[in-house]
Amino acid sequence: MPLLVRASAYTESMSLGTSVLLLPLLNPMDVVEQATTIDVMSRGNFILGVGLGYRENEILASGMKRNELIDRFCESINVIKVVWENETANFSGKHFSIKDAKINPRPFQKPRPPILVGAYDDRAVIRAGSIGDGWIVPPELASTPLERKLTLYQNEMRLRKRRGILAMMRAFHVTSNREEANSVRNLVSSHFASKRKMGLDRLSDLNDNLDYEVIVGEPSHCIEAMSKLKNRYQPDHLILLMGFQGISNEQLVESIKLAGDSVLPCLED
Repeated sequence: MPLLVRASAYTESMSLGTSVLLLPLLNPMDVVEQATTIDVMSRGNFILGVGLGYRENEILASGMKRNELIDRFCESINVIKVVWENETANFSGKHFSIKDAKINPRPFQKPRPPILVGAYDDRAVIRAGSIGDGWIVPPELASTPLERKLTLYQNEMRLRKRRGILAMMRAFHVTSNREEANSVRNLVSSHFASKRKMGLDRLSDLNDNLDYEVIVGEPSHCIEAMSKLKNRYQPDHLILLMGFQGISNEQLVESIKLAGDSVLPCLED
């Protein structure tokens, strides 16, 4: 959140968002006040991305039981919606209760900023369509499980008579140095492997083949890979996951510059 406040001072049009905020571990009233401040400072360019989390040590440190996680998550989203959408908000639930709550300033976006939900397994994807405004697609999901999960999400959105926002996250690095590209692919693979050890190994449909998920290489290769994603899934947002542990600051800055100069302009409509 503090980083987004800092970033909001440097742009008038760029969307700023969290991807993702571990909502069950936080107080929703604190989240809604911080998020509202950023929405106002960015003149309505804020997106609230939230998720359950999966690391057992984080859940344990929060003092919460795993069987409370989903209920607390859904309730927190409801609290945020109620406070954002009403001048005076009231809510009574299992975990949270608010009475005559008001926030000042009010959100810049009307009725409120969008809430996107990060989700891996089928039930979580359906939940994203049920309680959120959109789905943040994790970078590890390969094409086969992604197609099936996307159908589940779209079906839920149709039931709710909403279109829904699709935000796809993909590992990304631009370089014309083949050695560097191979090194980054290995770092990405290690990153995903460590995430599984922290809790993602409970999900059975993550693909070990990272060829499709990783967009790494020369500008022309990145343009082609991103164009395929764009044409196949029509995402509203493509979230570029960069800065993996082991990449030097110089390599990261050069990758960002190459992306801005040679890749992103080629993808504009």
